[in-house]
Amino acid sequence: MREGQPCAVTNPRAVRDGPAGENRPDRRRDDRALRRGAPARRHATAFPNKAVVEMAGLAPLADHSGQRHGARAIRGGRASVGSILFLVAHVAREYDSDLAAFRDRLLAQGQPNMVVRLALARTLLVRLNAVARETRLALASST
Repeated sequence: MREGQPCAVTNPRAVRDGPAGENRPDRRRDDRALRRGAPARRHATAFPNKAVVEMAGLAPLADHSGQRHGARAIRGGRASVGSILFLVAHVAREYDSDLAAFRDRLLAQGQPNMVVRLALARTLLVRLNAVARETRLALASST
């Protein structure tokens, strides 16, 4: 930082939570995922796959009310994580034969391209969560 340049000292939690604090929609979604069975820590390695996918905004959410059954849509969560996963999944399918076969299967079934991209991103996130979980267990058992 240059001398004479204005700066501000802030609380990192306040910056993360934003001006609305605990009322941010993605924060409320995280809290719901925690209540459904994830441990009290906020590390991705501690969450079950369903909670991780919800926090990334890649889980299809039901749109049902009474007799009406609407289409499931993805919304909420961490938009930046979801958009990065879309890009990474696109690249990963070129190098991972399992992801490429999964993509080809979905396209052969007639799934729209966006649904295929979402499925690849979600599969990649579940794989990353499994690697993180195994690493955490290996580190815990080595101490």
